Amino acid sequence: MKFKSALPRWDHQGYVLAVTMYVLLLLTVIGIAAIQTSTIEMQIAGNTKKMTADFYATEGALITVLERTDWWLSDAFLNSETAAANWVGKVDSNEDATDDAMVEIRCIEKSKSAISALSEAANNIPADRHSTPPPINSGYSARHFRTRKYAVTATSLKSNTKLQTGVWKVFNKQ
Repeated sequence: MKFKSALPRWDHQGYVLAVTMYVLLLLTVIGIAAIQTSTIEMQIAGNTKKMTADFYATEGALITVLERTDWWLSDAFLNSETAAANWVGKVDSNEDATDDAMVEIRCIEKSKSAISALSEAANNIPADRHSTPPPINSGYSARHFRTRKYAVTATSLKSNTKLQTGVWKVFNKQ
């Protein structure tokens, strides 16, 4: 005896259409996710490029000021009291007619006193003696020369990139 179902017979062609629609929906969702991921990756790469360019422009400003001591190492700067001597200037390091960084220079000194014309970063430097004998093996005799120590802070004008370095300059003893 054969069993006969009371349910109507399904057309299998409609089943293939439903499976195809689900597969297309799944591929569409995967495609949208891939597009969003690549868009985010492009934004990350763009931000990294901007940050890197800004870092190098700020570093260039710091190096420019170190090379151009005639800008800041003037008689007025040298004759100022050590705890008050400072120089502040904007620098265009990549010569695009736009200033890239604010550079601040001050004497490194024991009292570590804050100078009101300088930023917190420029005032936040290690305390040390300002004038010392030249470093050993520097080629300068402690008998005839003295060094003076300075802190140089470069702050980007486009982001919050801050670079800071210490530098010493050799002077004849008088």
